[in-house]
Amino acid sequence: MKEVQNTFKSIVENPRHIFKLTIQGILVGIFSGLMVCLYRFLLYGSEDVLRSYLAIINSNILYIALFFIFLVILGLLTAFLMRWEKDAMGSGIPQVNAETKGFLDVNWYKTLFAKIVGGVFTALGGLSLGPEGPSVQIGAMAGKGVSKIFNESKTDELRLILVGSAVGITAAFNAPLAGVIFILEEINHGFDKTLVFIALVSAIV
Repeated sequence: MKEVQNTFKSIVENPRHIFKLTIQGILVGIFSGLMVCLYRFLLYGSEDVLRSYLAIINSNILYIALFFIFLVILGLLTAFLMRWEKDAMGSGIPQVNAETKGFLDVNWYKTLFAKIVGGVFTALGGLSLGPEGPSVQIGAMAGKGVSKIFNESKTDELRLILVGSAVGITAAFNAPLAGVIFILEEINHGFDKTLVFIALVSAIV
């Protein structure tokens, strides 16, 4: 209860700053949500394409050979993409952790593009791909993109990155509260009154 009172007190004491962050949080909610939903939509579409093709090739030797050639091309394209943007490799959560701790300064739009396209290539190749890690990183990079557009301070940029991560979890699992709790427990490792307020607004949006 005391933390809730402190949160409302900080809103009253810093109305302009909180209002500005709230507007940016809404934009993060929209942008991050759209990017993660686009990612999920493309993944499901890729899986449908793969299943349809596998049903067609059946025991046709020529189609099977063409499929393996296609897999080789996909592998090469994915390798090129990961060399072009190395921060898009892996699940995405360690990269967001490193970014918030100051160990990385990721190029947000390159990572966003490489993560989404790399996920599509992976799904087309028939590999397993969980939604949590990529959705967190996609949401975080969308949040960073909004902060760069507004030329925010480093502190507020990190807040918007965390907010984007919360939106990523929300869009992936339809769970706004889980998204907010996730960033507090797994990434931020602490309670930031302003962050909680903005993350809740963004996750709901």
